[in-house]
Amino acid sequence: LAVLFVAGPSIAEAFPLWLAGVALYQLGRTRKLPEALGWLLFCGSAALWLGCEAWLFELGPRSPFNAELDFKEQGRMVLNYFTGFCFALNLIGIEAISHRFTRPLNWVAPVIRWLAGRSFALYLVHFPVMKLGATVMAGKTATWPGRLFVLSTTVAAVLLVGALFESRKHAWRQFCAALIASVR
Repeated sequence: LAVLFVAGPSIAEAFPLWLAGVALYQLGRTRKLPEALGWLLFCGSAALWLGCEAWLFELGPRSPFNAELDFKEQGRMVLNYFTGFCFALNLIGIEAISHRFTRPLNWVAPVIRWLAGRSFALYLVHFPVMKLGATVMAGKTATWPGRLFVLSTTVAAVLLVGALFESRKHAWRQFCAALIASVR
């Protein structure tokens, strides 16, 4: 509880979603859903989320979940939880149907591994960069150019941070160990 207090309200607000992700991971390791249900959850959750996004985009400034609202406000929290719910359903579904994608994805496996090598940078950097991009756009993130700016800036920052730190983690580990040893 003290860690959540130090992390701040935005992290504390999203903590149950993180716990849900951990629970889904554990569930996926122990149980398999029928394939038909997996397809329904995978496709249905994506359609539900995309439909909600399209509806909110059409509403624009009239939306109760307008993208310009601060992430700490109640309306934004509801939208974050809805997105998390759809993502959770999507993960459950993909777990049941993942064997169908093994063969077609083998040819892009090196690219997937390279992108997976940036997952920690994605985890650390995406939210602050998105908030910075939304601030830079100053009220224009409900437009497609605004959204594309925020998305492209976020992707570029994640790839840059990943290239600088994740692909060189052994060098950083040695540097930190030497730094700690010099302090002792």
